[in-house]
Amino acid sequence: MTFHRSLFTTIDHLIQRINNVQVFQEHWRSIGTHLAILYHQFGQQDAPKDFEQTLIAIDEVLASCTDKEVHLNRITYRDLQSLLLRLHIRLVQYQLDFRDNYQLKVQILIDAYHQQQILVRKVFDETMKQRLAIMYHDTEANIIEQLHLLREKHFQTIELYLRTCTELHRSVPLTGLTGSIVATVARTFYQISAEEQMQLEEQWQSYDLPLTRTFI
Repeated sequence: MTFHRSLFTTIDHLIQRINNVQVFQEHWRSIGTHLAILYHQFGQQDAPKDFEQTLIAIDEVLASCTDKEVHLNRITYRDLQSLLLRLHIRLVQYQLDFRDNYQLKVQILIDAYHQQQILVRKVFDETMKQRLAIMYHDTEANIIEQLHLLREKHFQTIELYLRTCTELHRSVPLTGLTGSIVATVARTFYQISAEEQMQLEEQWQSYDLPLTRTFI
């Protein structure tokens, strides 16, 4: 990053780039907020001598963060988060230099550290959520694979069991209707013979109501 441009132009350019970062968005949003505060404060007082170095550091980290990936040599996401938190506190310290009220300085620091705790907690929760999702997916895939292997190994036993279940539950017994009642009703309404009535009464005990579909 070249610094022949004015300090205000540099800060404004950084804020615009921060708005397009997809990695650790809330961390970057916090840094952008404090840069905007310093943007207005430096309109009244000169910026500290080392502020330019801080802007260079922010620019270098920004250059390493693309839309969806982080390309930092030998730096993990945890290291990146730690770096962003340090940059955040550094910007807060610049803000403190403009304050003379001790109580106000303390409150600014308390708010800054509280905000960092929230950011760290959100990242931790999101990380755990992703890990649980991966574990659930792996467990589900493993169960499906084990069931498939189990079916292949015991295919004949499973098929015999299913056929047995189908045979046992393909009909419903007609309880409550005795053979004598059915035979009497049949003779009354259908005028069957006495012999047919006797046969119906004897055979009724083995009659079941068939089911059109059997659920297992």
